[in-house]
Amino acid sequence: MVATDDFGSTYEYNPKTNTTNILDADGNTQTSQRNSDGTYEITLKDNTIIEFDTSGIPLAFENEILEDEEFLAINIADPCGTCVSEVNWDKENAVLELDFGGNNTTTTQLSADGVITVETEEGSRTYDPSAGVTGSTTITFDAGAATILGSNGGTTSISEDGTSIEIVDANGTQATATESDIGYTVVVDGVEYEFFFG
Repeated sequence: MVATDDFGSTYEYNPKTNTTNILDADGNTQTSQRNSDGTYEITLKDNTIIEFDTSGIPLAFENEILEDEEFLAINIADPCGTCVSEVNWDKENAVLELDFGGNNTTTTQLSADGVITVETEEGSRTYDPSAGVTGSTTITFDAGAATILGSNGGTTSISEDGTSIEIVDANGTQATATESDIGYTVVVDGVEYEFFFG
């Protein structure tokens, strides 16, 4: 049996040998074979062979994966220096915790109303689909206009129609840009500049 896809890959399955050959549009090949004991192996283009147990877990890796109906935990046996060393997913409470080692963790929680809260060593951010983003940077919406309050105290305000923007830094320096039919008018601390289209 042979099949192709819209990306130019060709798939060939041989039911007698229980083998699937894949050739992608770039010439990369992969051969997958299901063994009689339920395990399977994948041979890559460079002849690297990856073996899997009957549940699909790679045998060559020493990562530990524990899962039940409420919880999933993955311990990475040999992570790189800045990579995730442990992943914990609390399915019931929709909480994902990534441990980067050295007490550096990121916790993400999804609530039933769609609000996402992310906690890192740098602080907490909340992404609320109805109210915007709060935390290191706070974004609020009022009558279609957006106001962004930066963690450094500066603010950016964008009009509902997107034709004007006002930026005030933490020191009070103010800049306003307004679009007109012929270009942009930019005012920085009271000094006006004109930028014309075309």
